[in-house]
Amino acid sequence: SRSVFVPKENGVPLTSMIPIKPNLTCSSTSNKSYTLEYGMGIVTDCEFTEGVINGLKELGLAGNQFYLREVNCPSDFGPRGWTSMAERTGADMRDLSGGVDSIGSNNIVWVETPKGLWYRRIPYLWPINAENTWMLNIAKFKTHGMGVTLCCKNIQGTISIPYQAHCSN
Repeated sequence: SRSVFVPKENGVPLTSMIPIKPNLTCSSTSNKSYTLEYGMGIVTDCEFTEGVINGLKELGLAGNQFYLREVNCPSDFGPRGWTSMAERTGADMRDLSGGVDSIGSNNIVWVETPKGLWYRRIPYLWPINAENTWMLNIAKFKTHGMGVTLCCKNIQGTISIPYQAHCSN
């Protein structure tokens, strides 16, 4: 974190909210043979992300400026260590999987995409795309059945249900 994020005069203001999108997709923690190593191939390591947050805090950001966002599988947040990491760092992390109609308009940032090929409006999980934010995408560099690298596809998990389901058989 210290070698990647350095203070600059004309950079991201220290007053910005920092939504972070790790790849927290479903990793079958309900499986009886689950171990922490299971799923590590696709799930971002929470300790790595904690190190990034702590490094950014050394620059003057506060824990309450960080927002960990993932729409899928909130039941995996605890077993994978994300809930306790959010508590240690002061980052906001919560279950926003209820869908666009039930999580409340204050948890959604609608973005117009007038020439969009898939949607004309996209409901992102607040504060993704809100004013005074700088999003940090911490995905795994892997491929997916869709043929898209997860560093790009990871952003799909910042969109509210049912709009986030871009994959199909």
